[in-house]
Order: sequence, then structure tokens, then C-alpha cells
Amino acid sequence: PLRQGFHNELRLEKISFRYHGASRNALSDIDLTIRRGQTIGIIGASGAGKSTLVDVIIGLLPPSTGRILLDGKEMDGPSMRAWEALIGYVPQTPYIAPASLAENVAFGLRHSDIDYDKVLQCCRLAAMGDYLHQLPDGLNTFIGERGVKLSGGQRQRVAIARALYHDPEVIIFDEATSALDSRNEESIQKTIYSLKNKQTLIIIAHRLSTVEGCDEIIWLENGKIEMTGSASKVLERYRRKHSDSNSTPPKPS
Repeated sequence: PLRQGFHNELRLEKISFRYHGASRNALSDIDLTIRRGQTIGIIGASGAGKSTLVDVIIGLLPPSTGRILLDGKEMDGPSMRAWEALIGYVPQTPYIAPASLAENVAFGLRHSDIDYDKVLQCCRLAAMGDYLHQLPDGLNTFIGERGVKLSGGQRQRVAIARALYHDPEVIIFDEATSALDSRNEESIQKTIYSLKNKQTLIIIAHRLSTVEGCDEIIWLENGKIEMTGSASKVLERYRRKHSDSNSTPPKPS
């Protein structure tokens, strides 16, 4: 049987969300369509509602008002759980278990259930080919505590391979490059964009350079959508607004 799929679009209609005990909404009146295969960037200052929006999209937070439709059908409890199963998530600081690389990629599976060919394929897709050659026991090398020490960039790649292992239709990168130096950020960015058009990608960005290659940008401001559109259009206006508000008087030369 065809599993619950994502064939055309996910639509958020008039979504608001308020945290328990809060005096105002974290999100208000969000109307948004994410089309299958799109690469979407979400930008906004700290506290603008980026993470809340993603938590609503992936079903962790039920909206206070409004509705979510997948391929035109309103989502309920069971369809929301089926939708969650289609999502791969790459956090800012991924958890690395004290286990082998294969066990970290096929996370949550018993050793006997791991498909090693698939682990290898996911590691290659996450651009870990060079790194694999350096590992003493290949995919069975123990990483994590007291194992091979991983750099920030390698941790991110393990998290990307892990997200890919479960054949997600949507991958969410939650400020996945903000803890990295610029060289690592660039290479992880390349890895992320190499998945473009294969999966639907949602990138929450701390650094605007991370989302320059997106098909569409959603700019959040105080829990509302300020603007959506092409990367060049939205980022130009965003930078203008934020440099105006952050401008400091020039230093005397």
C-alpha cells in the first residue's frame, strides 16, 4: 500500500499558535503553501517564531487556530502522525550516540536490522566519502564518547545521513550550520543543496548566506509573515531593514 505521501502541497491556513500561559501569540495568521520539491528558507530575528512555525509544520505543536491541509485534505491525529513519519530533521547540535557510525546513521534500529548498503549510500549523499576512508573500521568504527572525535561539520553530516536513512520526503535543517566555522558551513551548505529537487527542504537560517539558494524565502517578524518571495527579493529587503535598524554611527577614521 502507498504510504501517506506528500504529492502536491502542504498548506497552512490562518494558523495561530500561543504557548500556554503566554500573553500573546507566538504565530498569528500564517498562510503558507509549501510545494513538493521546493527548497524553502525561513528567516527572521531571534524570537520571530521560526522554530514555532517549524514545530507546527511537523506536527509537534497543534495550532491554536487555523488548519493544515496535506494535498487538499485537512490533517487529523492519524494523518498528522503519518506526516511526521515523512520528515527528516537535522538539528543545530545533533546527538551522537556512543555507538558505531552505522548505528548512528540507522538510529533507533537494532544492529541486526541495519541495512549497511543503505548506510553507505546515505553517508555518500551526506558527502562523507573522504571521511569514511579515514575510519579504522569503516562503518563499524565506534564514534561518540571515547570513540573517534567528530568535528562540528562531521556531526552535521552524520545527522544529514541519519535524516536520509529513513527516506524522508521533507528534510528540515534547523540552523544546521550556525555552530560551524565558515569553511565547514560552506561545505555543509553544498551538501544541503545537493539534495535540492530530490526532497522538499526547509531551512531555518541564522546566517542569510545559508538560504541564498532557496526557491522561496519566508520572512517572519513578531510571529507574522512579513514577506515571502524569491531569495534575491526578500533578502535584499530584509538586509536593508535590519541594517537600518542596526546601523551604528561610523567610527572616526
